[in-house]
Amino acid sequence: ALSATASRPELADTTDPRLSGLASWTNAEGTFGVLAAVVYDQRTLRQDRITGVGWSYPNAGTALGRNLIAQGVNLYATNIRPTLEREDRERHGLVLSAQYRPSEATEITLDASYTKLDDHYDELTYSVDPDLSTLVAGSAVIKDGVMTGGTANTNSQIGREVSDLAHDNMMIAGKIRQTLESWTLTADLAYARAYSETSKPITRTRLQGALGQSTFNLTKAGDALPDVKLLTADLNNPSLLPFRRIEWRVNDATDDETALQFDAERPVALGPVSRLQFGVKFRERKRSYNRADINYTTNLTGKFFGADYFDPFPVSGFLGGVDGGVPSTWAMPDPAAFWALRDPNQRGTARADQRNSYRVSEKIGAGYALGDLEANLFGAALRGQVGVRVAQTKQISAGHADNGTAALPVRFQKIYTDVLPTANFVLELTDSLQARVAAAKVITRPSLADLAPRLTLNSGTQLTAVGGNPLLKPFDAWQYDATLEWYFAPGSALVAGIFYKDITTFVYSQKTNIVVDGQTYVLTSPTNGGNAKIKGLELAYQHLFKQLPAPFDGLGFLANYTFTDTEATYSPTLKDEMVNVAKNSFNVTAFYEKDRFAARASYSWVDDVLQ
Repeated sequence: ALSATASRPELADTTDPRLSGLASWTNAEGTFGVLAAVVYDQRTLRQDRITGVGWSYPNAGTALGRNLIAQGVNLYATNIRPTLEREDRERHGLVLSAQYRPSEATEITLDASYTKLDDHYDELTYSVDPDLSTLVAGSAVIKDGVMTGGTANTNSQIGREVSDLAHDNMMIAGKIRQTLESWTLTADLAYARAYSETSKPITRTRLQGALGQSTFNLTKAGDALPDVKLLTADLNNPSLLPFRRIEWRVNDATDDETALQFDAERPVALGPVSRLQFGVKFRERKRSYNRADINYTTNLTGKFFGADYFDPFPVSGFLGGVDGGVPSTWAMPDPAAFWALRDPNQRGTARADQRNSYRVSEKIGAGYALGDLEANLFGAALRGQVGVRVAQTKQISAGHADNGTAALPVRFQKIYTDVLPTANFVLELTDSLQARVAAAKVITRPSLADLAPRLTLNSGTQLTAVGGNPLLKPFDAWQYDATLEWYFAPGSALVAGIFYKDITTFVYSQKTNIVVDGQTYVLTSPTNGGNAKIKGLELAYQHLFKQLPAPFDGLGFLANYTFTDTEATYSPTLKDEMVNVAKNSFNVTAFYEKDRFAARASYSWVDDVLQ
C-alpha cells in the first residue's frame, strides 16, 4: 500500500508532503508473517504569538514599590514579548514487525521501529519592558488593583535564536502468548531509546538597550492583544540598540526505558465474575542531559552595527487579524555576520554547565488484579470490570544545586506507593442503546526533566531563571464519567457523556525569587498545587452514509464537542481555572473510505487556556 498526502499550514504558506508505504508477506502455511512500513514527511511551521507578559507585585521595600502601593496597585506588568517562530522538520521512519504462530496455543511477536527527525528552528523576538519609575504622571490605568496601562520609558532586547537539532528514536519489543488449557499466559519485554543532540550549536544573537518613551495597554486575557506604541523609537532601525552578546550552546540528551511484564488470565464461574486477570510489571526510565554554554561579548558588547549585519524581516502580517497591536516588524540580526566578529578564545564556566546538566532515574514495580463481570439488571445485560493496581515508585535525581555562590553536587531519592482501584460497567438498555459508567483513581508521574535538580539563568532586561523540582509529587486524582450511546445505524452513533475529576494534587509552573551572585532572578519551576476539580460534558456524532449508491457509500462524517469547567487551588489565597485546560473544544472530520482508497479532511478548534 502506498499513500501520499499534502498539507498547507495557513501561516507558513508552504505545502508539506507526506509519503508512506507498507508491505507484508505471509508464508503458505499461514504460521509466519512479516510487515514493513516506511514514512517520509516534511512539516513547516510558523507561530505568531506573545510568548509572555511578565507580572510582579510591588515591593514595599523599594521607592517604586511604595509609590505603586500608594496608587492602589497590587500587580503590574513588567514586560511584553512578541515572538515569531519558524520551524522546518524532516522525518524518516521505519517500522518492522514479525509474527510466528506455530499453533493456536502459541504466538510470538517481534516489533521494531526507528525514526530520525531533523529540526531547524528560527526564533525572532523583542521585548517591551516599562520602567515604571519613569511613569508619566496621570497616565497610569489601574483596574481592580492591577496596573494595565500607562506611558513610561522602556527598555528592550531583540534576539534571534537559530538551532539545528537531530533526534533519533528506536524501539524493540517482543511478546509471547501461550495458552495452557484454560490459562492464557503472556510475557512482554520492551526497550526504547531516544537520543537528541545539537547537530549544529544553538546560537542566540542579542541586542539590548533603551527604547525611549512608550505607551502600553493590557486587556483581559483572551479579549485582545496587548496594545503597545513606541513614541520615540523605530524597532526597524538596525542602529537603535547596542549589541549585547552571542549565546552559544551545545547539548545532548539520552532517554532509556526498559519494561518487563507478565500477565495471566482465565475464565471462571464465580457468580457474576466470568474472568480473572492478574499480572506484574517492572519499568525503568532514565534520562541524562549534558549542556555547555559560552557567552561571546569581546569585540561586540555595547557597539552599534549597521544594516549589513541584519536580514530583511521574513514575513508579513505578524499577529494580524486580532484586536490590539504591537510593532509587527523589527530588526532581524544576521547570526553569521555577528559570529564572524566573536573572540574564539572566550570560554564558558564549569559552574553554569554543572547547573544545567543532570541524571534522573525512575523504577516502578507494579501488580494488578482485574475481574470481568456479567450479570442482568432489571432484565438488561450488564457487563463490566473491577480491579486494583498497586505500584511502588523509586526516583533518584542527581545533579548540581546552586547555593547562590557555587554549584554543589546533590542527590535526591524518593520512594512512594500508590493503590489504584478501578471499575467500569456497561448496561445494554436495548440492541442499539447502552449506558456506561466508570470510576478510577489515577496518577500521572512528573516528567524526568521536571524532576531534575537543574537551574538555567537568563539575564535579559528581566533576570529570569528556569529550574526543575526533585521533590515533585505525581498528579493524583479520582475520576468519574458516564455516557449514553445510541448506535442508530451500522457504523453510526450519537454519544453524550458527563465527567468529573477530583484532583488532590497537580503540577503547575510557579514563579519565585532566587539570589545568585548577589542578583535576584525570577525563577519559573514546577511545583504541586492543592485541590482542583474538573467537570464537563462531551457530545460526539458519527455517521457512515452506507445508504447512498456506489461510489458515495464510502462517505462519512464525525464531530465531537467538549465543555469543561475547572477550579484549582494554587495557594491558600489564590484560586483560578486549571492551567492548560480549555473550556470549549470541538473537532469535525469528513472522510471517504472504500476498498483500498481512503481520504479525510479535519478541522479542530480549542478555546483559550490559562498558562
